[in-house]
Amino acid sequence: MAKPRRFSLNWQPPDPGGPNTDPKDNFDSRFPLGDIRPAPRPDPEQAPRYHAAPRPYYCQDCGGSEFWQPRPGGRWLCSKCRPAPKYQPLKQPETARVIPASLQEQAPDIQAGIAARERRRAELGIITTRPAGVPVIVAESTQPLEQPRPEKQPDIQRNEDLKQPAALQPVKFWPLMGISAARHNEGGAWRAWTLAKSLDKPGRGAIPLAELQALAKELDIHPKAWRRWLAAARRLTLIRDTARGWIVLVSHPMAAVLLGCEYAGPRPASITAGDLAAPGWRAFVWAAYEATQGGRPISRAKQQDITGVPISTQRAYDNKAGVDRRPNYAVSDRPASEVDGAAEFENKAAPFKFWNVKERRWVLAWRLPDSRTASAAESLQRGRSRKIAKKLKRLTFTRYDGLSILGQASSYGAGNVQPLRLFHRTGKQVKATERKLTRADMAAPGELFLIKQAGKRADLWRAIPQGGGLAV
Repeated sequence: MAKPRRFSLNWQPPDPGGPNTDPKDNFDSRFPLGDIRPAPRPDPEQAPRYHAAPRPYYCQDCGGSEFWQPRPGGRWLCSKCRPAPKYQPLKQPETARVIPASLQEQAPDIQAGIAARERRRAELGIITTRPAGVPVIVAESTQPLEQPRPEKQPDIQRNEDLKQPAALQPVKFWPLMGISAARHNEGGAWRAWTLAKSLDKPGRGAIPLAELQALAKELDIHPKAWRRWLAAARRLTLIRDTARGWIVLVSHPMAAVLLGCEYAGPRPASITAGDLAAPGWRAFVWAAYEATQGGRPISRAKQQDITGVPISTQRAYDNKAGVDRRPNYAVSDRPASEVDGAAEFENKAAPFKFWNVKERRWVLAWRLPDSRTASAAESLQRGRSRKIAKKLKRLTFTRYDGLSILGQASSYGAGNVQPLRLFHRTGKQVKATERKLTRADMAAPGELFLIKQAGKRADLWRAIPQGGGLAV
């Protein structure tokens, strides 16, 4: 029978700092199985190695890419979900310096020392909130007097009632893309993508699907119609779902390609989200397109060539969106006897004779295209229009052929299509156009037009002949 295990009664724990710290010395060789000794204690002066927290690539909640640390080496926090506090020093001007009554005799010396310090600070360029020449007040007791503090202004709390409704918030878009989507019966997909783009303020290219669903609910879009819009947008790959409940949005050039739009337009426009989600949204998109003209004369026939919208449909859209129309007339220096010849041989709309008050004679005049202004839409700055146009040309492999000519003329030479300004507001613009005609190898138009008089109901334009073979 094996002997029971015995322990040494004379055994003492080894000194942590001593030489007997080898793990093999934890057994006593005087016994068969050895006497197990406790492991040496770790040195408290040697702290464990500290591993700094790695910086994440994106926030799992909002998808943001900006982070901050409360302390060096601490946890990384999202700047959008948990923004860093902004510490602002309290800048309260000092109205008086109070000293106890026991130092009343030293008050002049204290005042002189304070004045010398302020002069020294002024020489060194140190700016303080304390005004110069602050008086010294001697207190009656040894306790300093409390300085008057300004009244604390009440904090302006966020009032949800004053928040602008979602139906009145502006939505930015390129009108020609919306017109092309309506022409291809993809208006629902384009509107869903446009509303999603309006929520992507940081420009990440992705938004939570829950935010888009909440916006659609706030705009009172019918649930079945909204599901059709999202299904069409997914079918055209305008939006793409992710596993985290987000949707990825394509860029503006790619969206234009998917919607069959070859040119996005010279500048974007904006209408309210309620008008975009309304059943008559096509009229407001058309009003946004006419707002991008900048009030320049353009005929409905030219707009039909650019957009493909029929003339009768344009009139219906203008009446529904409340577009204001302003007529324009061209006044030339030619005598009134040429009215019949201009009506028969020249491409001039409704020529008539006009009485020139300054020259006191009858001259030839004719009707110009109308200029239109829309109150329901707003024209925005160009922004990224040029970059979008370049990217769109690379994607479609088609050359821009002058679809954005709005009240402008182009040469009719084969392969030589260049935009040219026809209607001018200043004389410098006329000179710049004439210099362009002399430099470029292109046919000159029949006339250039300079604004002459802006009346209450119509505008008069002065016709400047150019001697070209093109009739206006």
